Parts: sequence; C-alpha cells; structure tokens
Amino acid sequence: MSVKGFLLNIVILIFVLSSAVAQDTENLRSKAFDDVKKLSSPAFRGRGYLEGGNLKAAEYISDRFKKLGVQPFGSGAKNLYFQYLTFTQNLIEKCHIKLDKVVLRTGTDYILQPSCPSVKGVFRIMDAGYGTETELNNADSIKGKWVVFKTGLPDSLKDTKNANKTAYTDKLKIEKIKASGGKGVIILKKKLTAVLSEKQGDFPVMEMIDSLRPKDGSSLEVAIVAKQAEVSTPNVLACIPGTGKPILIGAHFDHLGLQGKAVFYGANDNASGTAFLLALADTLQKIKPNRAIIFCAFTGEEAGLKGSEYFTEHPLLPLDSIAAMFNFDLMGNGDKGITVVNATEEPELFSLIKAKNDSLKIGMFIGERGNAPNSDHYPFTTKNVPAVFTYTLGGPPHYHDVQDSADKIRFPVFNELLALFVSVILSVN
Repeated sequence: MSVKGFLLNIVILIFVLSSAVAQDTENLRSKAFDDVKKLSSPAFRGRGYLEGGNLKAAEYISDRFKKLGVQPFGSGAKNLYFQYLTFTQNLIEKCHIKLDKVVLRTGTDYILQPSCPSVKGVFRIMDAGYGTETELNNADSIKGKWVVFKTGLPDSLKDTKNANKTAYTDKLKIEKIKASGGKGVIILKKKLTAVLSEKQGDFPVMEMIDSLRPKDGSSLEVAIVAKQAEVSTPNVLACIPGTGKPILIGAHFDHLGLQGKAVFYGANDNASGTAFLLALADTLQKIKPNRAIIFCAFTGEEAGLKGSEYFTEHPLLPLDSIAAMFNFDLMGNGDKGITVVNATEEPELFSLIKAKNDSLKIGMFIGERGNAPNSDHYPFTTKNVPAVFTYTLGGPPHYHDVQDSADKIRFPVFNELLALFVSVILSVN
C-alpha cells in the first residue's frame, strides 16, 4: 500500500468512527435508528401502495437529503429528487377471516397469496393431509369446499428415491383442487412469508401457521376485497457533484405495505438499508470527495425490481459512465459479518472490499456469492455496470413478515460498516 493510501485509510477511519460516535449535534448510528423507526412506523403503512405509505416514505427520504445538503438528481416536475414510474399491483384492501367463528389475525395466523381475488362467503373445510394424489382423488369431496393441506412431502416419501416428488409441489396440488371444483386452498406452513404480485388470479389461496390446522368439516367465513391498480411511485435520487466517473449507491425504500389491517413494517427490509444509504450521504457530504456520488433510494424492489429496472431503462446519466454501483439491503444486523452478492463476477470490487476490511483492521467476515436477481444491483449488471449487493448476516430471522419491526434492529457493526464502505467508495478507480 502507498503512503497516500495508508494516510487515506487513517483519515477515513478517524473521521467516520469519531463522527459516528460523537458528532456535533447527533450520532450517525442513533440517526440511523431514528430513520428506521420512522420509516417502519405504523404511520408509513409498510411503505406499500395502499393508504399512501410509499409516497410518504419518499417525501421523508427527499427531505432528509435536503437537510443533509445533498442536492437532487431526479427529474420529477414537483420535486427534483423524484423519478416517477408506474406499474400494476394487486392490492388486498380488506381481509376478514373467521375459522369456526374465531377471528384470525392477518399476518400472524395467516396471509393471503398476493394474487388473491375478492371472495365472500361461508365454506366448509376439507383436510387433505399433504395433498397427495390419493388424498385428492375424490372430486366430489372437494367440490364447493376450501381444501387444507400441509406444504411439502409426507414423511413416508421424503427419503424415497423413486418417489415422483414433483407431483407434490403446492402449485400442482392447487391446480388439482381447482379442477375438482374447490373454492379455495389453505396451505399449512411453519413460517408466513409474504410477497407481492402484479397479477390477480381467479382462485384464492391462503397460507396458515400449521399449529392452527383446521379440522375437517370446520366452518370458514371469508371476506376479501382485492383490486388491481396502477400505482405511481418515485425513485428518490440525490447527488454530491464531482468530476470523473461517478459512483452510484443504492438501497430500496419500499416494502410490502398492507394486507387488510396487517402492516408489514419492513424494518430490516429495507428501512435499515435506506438508513445506511442516508448515513453514507451524510458522511460523504462532509468529506466532499472530488468524485461525483449519486444516491438512489429505489422504489418497487419488492414488486420485482421495478425502480432500479426503470432507472436503467431511463437513465439520467450514461450508464457506461458509472464506475461502480453499491447496493445495500438488509443492513440491520452484521454480528456474523456480511455477504457480497455478484462478488464472483466483480472480483476487483470484492477484492477492494476485503482489502479495506484488512487495512482498516475491521476484521469482519465477508462472504461471497454469485449474481442473482434478488435486489437492485441486478438491473445494473444486465447493463454491464460493475455492481455488487451487500447484506448483513446474523440477528433475528424475521423476513417478509409482520415481525420485521424497528425494535428488532440492533445495528451491531454499523460504524464499522460505515467506515468500510466510505473507504471502499473513495478508493474505487
């Protein structure tokens, strides 16, 4: 390492760690906690597309950029921090479920699969075990009922080498029940993991915690209101001006929003990454690097990387001018280190991250993965922009569920991660 590089590391480490511990007015880590608490509060409605939560979050982030003195980089007519896009979502506005006259809790006892249509009625339940061919071979017993089955294979087939295991996918079981005249499906699972859909189907599917397994012949009262809608939502873009090829830093701010009255708060996914993005903006604005830095708080990631895909299809700068893109998602933990996705395809960026981890004496475990379309780095990789996605390891297991709330966020290595990635960003060729 050159003397210049060594001195840069020392300056960065002293600046970042000292300013994170004792800033003049506030602590960077404390401010990150504040950002997470705000963005994942009930008032932000899970940062989805019902009741204005997503737009409220976008306004909050743009206001934070403004207060930090980080100037806009967007193209919206009303707010230059915004780059608007539209896409279709199936929105579940209301869901009221009673099992044998007992009201079930959305998000805790059950969730609806995202393509669920509107349904209203009272039905009988048929227990189909694991939904094997034998258990689903009587169409007359299925017709007019909601059928409950446990996901996966029965124990008797798990270790059977010759079993046709593809016949036991949930999708095939659902198709069989639908073809037999069933009115809906309940899939029993150990964990409820919600997702979004732009499509609305014609057959309702519910996922339920397996400990609540309904008895055969139970009564199920269903009242679901769902609608397909075009949603308009912005990426929130800001920049620190500079020369040379810019660095782009991204994190998605959207989450799953609401399912009926249930709020999916999305504290770790990805209020934590958004808070980390804002902390990077705060720190880099104070350092005032010569290189231009662009900050992108992406919308629509949970809907299928909509915001980052839109940015790469409607870029506000030539994509081939971007020196590197760093994406941050699930940044609330880290006591077991971090993983860098697309590290195997971008060995220079990964080597730089590891080198800075060593030279700054951080000593963090850094794992590597190949590329995957699992966060907002991916559309950039398809446009040949050098891009990596970092997420933290360890901590609570909550993911895409109503338990992912601000009280679970600990930021155990927040200052170390900030020092690491400030140093990395300032050292990209």
